[in-house]
Amino acid sequence: MASQALAEVSRWLIEQIPQMRAVIDGISRAQGDAGIDVGASAHPVREEIPAAPQPAGFQGLAGPRGAADDLKKLTGVSGAIEKKFNDLGIFHYWQLAELDHDTAHHIGEEVGLPSRADGWVAQAKAMTAEAE
Repeated sequence: MASQALAEVSRWLIEQIPQMRAVIDGISRAQGDAGIDVGASAHPVREEIPAAPQPAGFQGLAGPRGAADDLKKLTGVSGAIEKKFNDLGIFHYWQLAELDHDTAHHIGEEVGLPSRADGWVAQAKAMTAEAE
C-alpha cells in the first residue's frame, strides 16, 4: 500500500515539472521586466567609498619615537586606556598637546572617556612644557 502511494506521488510530481518550469520561467521574466538584476552585470558599477576623514591635528604613529611617554601619568589613564592610546598611534604627550577640542573629543570617544579628553590635552601641554 505504501509503495502504491509513493508511486502515485512520483507520477504526480513528474506531471508537475512542466508547470513548475513555466512558473520559474515566468518569475525570471517578471524580475527582468521589473528591472531586477537576475544575473551578473556585463559592466558592474564601481562604488566609490569615501576615505574616512582623519581628525585634523592628529598624528598617529606606527610606534613610539624613542622612548614612549608614560601616559598613565595623565589623570584617569589606566594601563588599558594607555593601550588604547597606543593602538590609535598615540605614544607621546606632544601628540595629545597638539590636539584641538574636536579631535581630542573624538579620541576620547575612541578610548571610552570623551569627557576627560580636554583635561588630558591640558595636562599633556603642561608636561610637554616642563620637558622643554
